[in-house]
Amino acid sequence: MRAAVIGMRHGHVSEFIRAVDENETVTLVGIAEDDPTVRERVEAEHSVPVYADFGQLLEREQPQVVGVVTTNSTKYRALTACLDLGIHAIADKPLLTEMEQLKQVRTAHRKGKARLSMMLSQRFSAPHRALKARVDAGDFGDIVHMYGFGPHRLRPETRNPWELDAAQNGGVLVDLGVHYFDSLRWFSGQEPVRVAALQGNTRFPDLPQLYDHAHALMDFDGGMKGIVVADWLTPEAAPYHGDYRLYITGTRGTAEIATAGTLEASGPNKQGGVRVVLDDKEPFDLDVPPLQHTPTSDFLDALVNDREPYASAEEVLRTMEVTLHAKAAATSGDWVSIPSK
Repeated sequence: MRAAVIGMRHGHVSEFIRAVDENETVTLVGIAEDDPTVRERVEAEHSVPVYADFGQLLEREQPQVVGVVTTNSTKYRALTACLDLGIHAIADKPLLTEMEQLKQVRTAHRKGKARLSMMLSQRFSAPHRALKARVDAGDFGDIVHMYGFGPHRLRPETRNPWELDAAQNGGVLVDLGVHYFDSLRWFSGQEPVRVAALQGNTRFPDLPQLYDHAHALMDFDGGMKGIVVADWLTPEAAPYHGDYRLYITGTRGTAEIATAGTLEASGPNKQGGVRVVLDDKEPFDLDVPPLQHTPTSDFLDALVNDREPYASAEEVLRTMEVTLHAKAAATSGDWVSIPSK
């Protein structure tokens, strides 16, 4: 299978390239990058043809699958172009940043020519997958509420200008919060029906186009309540990039995930862990078996074996829809209704 990359604007592109290298049935045939400075670096680091225009890449190299890692606000252009041509595509999160972009990508995907996915790391986190199995088994009873906490370290001097501009990165709820909007849907099996949100910039007033924190509150159709917090407020001296947490409270128990990179996971348990408390069981750490796939390796395996990827197009597009409604709520300051699927 012939693979290509459109955009090298974020380090997450390395996951796609690594997955291609590790899959003996897939070969990287080309890269497109429209920024001259980035393109010069890419040409020095990779032996495949590098193009300034992704249209030329698609025409000349004829890839069957593409990884899209352009700036957040422009990914939809490459995605719609690939889907229109029947080329499978997976993008780094977020898939897009505006409702009109979502409409265009959905329209292209509904033509039915190609598969689509997004790099949703929590669906491919071993602690998350282990806890998901116990939630599905009913260990926690009915889920009453969930809380997703996703702080990140900004270090603006290391960032590209587009990463510091909400118009280009989508805003903190879109850029970072998307992981937790997805996890709340995925774990609970419920869909949000309305959302309220607030956002602001307190720590980085010299970056007026940036939101450095946001909070969202959601009602779900099965009665669950959900909270998502996303920010760029990780302390500089912290030994981790983000102290990511997911809390679940049910009628028969609670659980907390502390993922890799957190303070608790900086010791022997590098992948993080899951602490569980049940009505009939004292606190214990859930067994966390390793996973075989990353988001990209699963997507490639799904294409090779003609199956749906674990993070299907329907799921990732719905997660983006929910995320964009939260963005709208943060912009308006009002509750926003979320249409059913």
